[in-house]
Amino acid sequence: TMKGELLQMQHQVKEMFNTQKEMLEAIRNLTTAYEMSTAKGKAASSHDTKGNIVVLGGQNGVFVSSSWLNSVEVYSLANRTWSKLAPMQERRAAATAHFHNDQVMVTGGSYGVRSATWSVEYIQIPGKDLSFKGLLDAFLIGKLPFECCGHKTTILNDYLWLVGGSDFRNQQPCSSAIYMKSLQRHSTGIFQIKCRMPEPLSYHALEVVDNEILIIGGSTNGGADGIVKTVLSYNTATNALREVHPLPFPMADMATVKHGDDVIIIGGVNKDREYLNTVFK
Repeated sequence: TMKGELLQMQHQVKEMFNTQKEMLEAIRNLTTAYEMSTAKGKAASSHDTKGNIVVLGGQNGVFVSSSWLNSVEVYSLANRTWSKLAPMQERRAAATAHFHNDQVMVTGGSYGVRSATWSVEYIQIPGKDLSFKGLLDAFLIGKLPFECCGHKTTILNDYLWLVGGSDFRNQQPCSSAIYMKSLQRHSTGIFQIKCRMPEPLSYHALEVVDNEILIIGGSTNGGADGIVKTVLSYNTATNALREVHPLPFPMADMATVKHGDDVIIIGGVNKDREYLNTVFK
């Protein structure tokens, strides 16, 4: 419904504003860590290690006045400066991105109300010499199996895995599929459905532990009323999907990071549309 779509947009925009301060603090912490590691490394090396944070697309504004972005900006940990790169070919919010073969690969994302793309772009980062395989990747840009946003992807063992996502083409608001696509040069480039989750999901979290893909929380319909506390574990080697210990309560749109064998779950939103400052592992 239109009300549900507006609530979903409000959630995305409000969360962006609420997390801006935390993002800046994280950048400051990363800068400090970089300076410490560089100070230690200079004694043993004649060249500095370059570190960058790449920010692609997003959404600004509120509701109908909001705009979807195709910007690409890089924060240099060494210089503490932002710089703009050439924009993406498409506007994208709620997309995914990975560093792959000396480039940033960005997939899917929304570019308007109930509008999403299935395209995949490769963004070259200044100072990185593009390998032959990287050039080939850029030439053989494929597409996702459907137009989606709020999905999750990961690269594991030279395969791109796609899990869930909002699907505006179909009556089902989200996808329940776990797709796999080979990134090897000789592959056909076709996404294959390897497994289906018990329920469709979008705005979930995803982390990889060994060969297991953990699928954490999310929404079955893209809205707050569909948020769940389920945690699934998909074994990429055996193609087995199982439900593991759930979250303490339903949540979606969390930030996650792997720390050793633990997965740290930060923030998010609950079924009451309350924005969270919780941290779990």
